[in-house]
Order: sequence, then C-alpha cells, then structure tokens
Amino acid sequence: MLDPIHDVRNDACMYTYYLSNKTHTLDYTPLKRNLCESIILQMFRLVKSRPLLFNMSRKHTRKRSFIFFETATRLGTLLMIDELVKRQKDGVIVKNMLQEIECMARYFTLNFYLLRIFMPVLQILMRKQITFQAVYVNNAIEYQGFWNKPEFLSPCQQGKWTRECIKEAMSFVWHHSKYHECKNSPACLKEEERFKLFYPYILSAYKTGDSFTYFTLERILVIMGVCKWQNIKPCVEKFFTDEYRQSEWFDYSQMSMLYVLFQIALYTKEDLQELTEIYTRESKLWTLRCKGLFKAPNSHKANPNGLYKRNVMTWYCVVYCANGGDGTIHEGDSKCVPMFYELIDIAIREKDKELLIHLIENISELITDFGYIHTAMELLKYILIQYDTAEKVKEIDEKTTNRNGLYQYNLTKVVGNVLSTAKNYYQTETDTFIKKELIGLSFPGIPTYREEILSYNPSGETLSDLFTHKFGKFLTWGLLFEEAIDNFAYEAMCTSINAPNCFSWYDQVVRILLKHLFKLKL
Repeated sequence: MLDPIHDVRNDACMYTYYLSNKTHTLDYTPLKRNLCESIILQMFRLVKSRPLLFNMSRKHTRKRSFIFFETATRLGTLLMIDELVKRQKDGVIVKNMLQEIECMARYFTLNFYLLRIFMPVLQILMRKQITFQAVYVNNAIEYQGFWNKPEFLSPCQQGKWTRECIKEAMSFVWHHSKYHECKNSPACLKEEERFKLFYPYILSAYKTGDSFTYFTLERILVIMGVCKWQNIKPCVEKFFTDEYRQSEWFDYSQMSMLYVLFQIALYTKEDLQELTEIYTRESKLWTLRCKGLFKAPNSHKANPNGLYKRNVMTWYCVVYCANGGDGTIHEGDSKCVPMFYELIDIAIREKDKELLIHLIENISELITDFGYIHTAMELLKYILIQYDTAEKVKEIDEKTTNRNGLYQYNLTKVVGNVLSTAKNYYQTETDTFIKKELIGLSFPGIPTYREEILSYNPSGETLSDLFTHKFGKFLTWGLLFEEAIDNFAYEAMCTSINAPNCFSWYDQVVRILLKHLFKLKL
C-alpha cells in the first residue's frame, strides 16, 4: 500500500527545489539569496539547535531529525549538481552545502567518534535512495540480478561477460579526464587499441538485460565515445544488427545504447552527423514500438506495472540541437526536431492516445532536464493546433489506455500539467508563450490556462523523476571531467565483484563515499 504521507513529503521536497529557480518575490523585489538554500540551512539549524541526546531520546524528535537531515541533504545535493554541471566548480553553494553536510555528519556522530555506531542508520538512509525510484531501471531490485545470475560467477572467459569483467571495464574510467586534451598521444592511442579488444565483452553483456552491467557499460561507452566517436562506432554499429535485435531484452538494450549516444552528443566536440542519423532511426523505432515502456529481468518485482519508463524522444531533441542549441533547424529541414513532429502526426492520425501522451511527457522532460523551452513550446503548440475542435478533443479523450497517471487524464489537463511544470522552471517565458502564442488558438482548453489555475495545478514531475535525471547528468559530467570522481567510481564499482549482494555492495559504497568525502578511514 502506498504511503500518502511519504508521497506528500517527496512532493514538498520537489516544490522546495523549484524555489531555487526564483529570483524575485511576488511583488518583483529581487531576492537576496537562493530560497531553497535558505530552507536547507534552516532545516539543518533546527536539528542542531538541540543536543543530540535530546533529539535521539524521543521517538518524534528522532524521526523529525532524520527526516529533516534526509530532506535537506537531498535538496543540497540537487543544488550542488546544478552548480557543478554549470562548471561553477568553486561556486559558493557547493562550498556551503558540503560544509553543512559535513557539519551535520559530525553532529550525528560526535565529531565522527560514534561513526561506527551511526553507520547502520546512515546506510539505511542511503539505501532508500536506490529503492524509492522503482519506476526507473536503476534500482536495488533490478541491480540484484548482477549477483543472482550463475553465469556471471564463471571465471573470465574469452568474449563472454562475467562479474570479473567489471574491473576491466572500469580501467577505462580515467580515459577522458586523462586524454581529452591530448587525443593523439601514444598513451591514448594504446589505451584505445586495448578498448577495441573489449568489444566482444560489451556486446555479450548487452544480451543479458542486466541493469548493473548496463549502468557500468553506459558510463564507459560514453567516456570513450566523447573522447572519440570512432572508439565506439564499430561496437554501436554491430549492436544495431539482427543478431541483437532478436535478443530477449532488446527493448531495454536499445534504450541503453540510445542513452549512450545521447550523452555523447551532449559532451562531444566532434561532428555528429553519423551519430544523429543512427539516433534518429533507432529512437523512432523504439518509441513507436515501446511508447516509453520496457521490461527487464526483475521489473515484475520492482513495481506494480512490471515495466520501466524512459523518454528517448527528449534525448532525440537534445541530440538534434546539440551543436546549435534550443530551436536549431538543420540545413534541409523545415523545422526543428522534424522526426518528433512526424511521430505527433502518426499519433494524431492513428488516434493513438498512449503515443500522444507519451510524446507530451517527453516535451515536459525537455523543459525540466535541459531547458529547451522554445523547442518544447513549439511542439506543444503544434499539438494544440491539430485539436482545434471540441469533437476532436473528445474523440482522443474517450480513448482508453492501460497506463496510470497522465494517461488517465483528458488532453486539456495533460497540457495544463506541462504548462504548470514549465512555469516552475521558466515563469516569464511560459507566461509570454501563453499570452502571445496560445490565446488565439482554437483549442477548447485554452481558457483554463489562466495564471491563477496553472500556479496551483500539480505538475507531472515527481521527485523520483527529478533525482534520476539530475543525478544521471551529474554522474556523467563528473566521470568525464573530475578525476576525483573517477577514483571514487573505480573503487566503488570494483567492490561489486566480491560483494555477496546488492545491499552489501551499497553499504560498502557508503563507506567508500565517506572515505573520499570526509577523508575518513573506516
């Protein structure tokens, strides 16, 4: 049974994070500091305002202390990710948040003296971060497959993926941070030749459907591919052949490879024509076939629907606009992201409500994750133009799907959710778009998109969405540009080889994190 208090707490955390985008009060007075940061600091201060013994001795104060600590740390992590990914490595917020988190860690452990006693509590809090997002494939239940598969226990075999291959894969984790400024050096070329010998193991792994393996290989393929597209091109082309398309977990594997291509497009400085062509072809096939859902070996255990979700058309927009930015139109195209419009036309022509709502979900994520507000709003306007009569809207609304959430809403409410989400991130641009672009349209739902309604309309985003996307973006950035994160990742991932299960591995990761973050020996 779902916990409504837990859900409300998660939503409160998410909406508090949205305050970090605010620069003015309601009467347009400039804010003196980040609102979200102020709330975080106040939560930390409330916990520390009483002696540790007092907070721990009573059930309600103990529970409140841990809730405040967890929530404030989550929010602080989101703020640090935003600042770091913007390359503001020495930003004030990062320094403040790290100092506050360390101060709280010292408070709960009496200056780390009681760290061993506090460790089980910390591990429980950290475990929650890989169990609360079961709608996405990177979760503890799915990861456990890495330790359950008997074939992974075999000694390393020629061309076959086993557990021991993790260490070899992770040996490439420093490649970009070491060689992105000297790509033709002998050392770089030598390592690239060694990577080519690893292709068979990668391709073997991509037939297993194993989430933990895919998580590892996605990052390594991105690291090698950002440095040089040719490092992974032969492997990618081999993957998109009939041999792999017919494998049991191809829906998942294809999505995983699309994720790799999308991340490369975000960070590479090379020409993207080949990559864009592959991505465009494969994302269209995947979206029409899967409509955002796919299964993995343990998805039936991880969540009630038995399927995971991903929005690869959001990534398509990023790949398409990678060189020119938001709204870029390629030579020979009549509009930006033409394949997205093609899929919208298919959904409308075939009266496919599931596909249409899925595409609208992608539009929302394009705003929240990448800030492509202009591309997103033009796509949304195109949909509304097509539904210019109440009869057309009623016809699509009456279509039924087996999916929950947005898929049970009418079209007017779905679009309203996207506009509400957009206002949380880009209030001025969204207001301008509604007043200048939407007001004159014939879409029957336009009158409901008044500011007083949108301001109080729940968005379609969840805390799970927010954390999954933000952390994924940060991790890739860190592995590419921060050697310290490479060092942590290598040690953390390699411990998986000898760990008995996922949670035991994750407990070890918490210890490694504390060692790297606070320079502690545990």
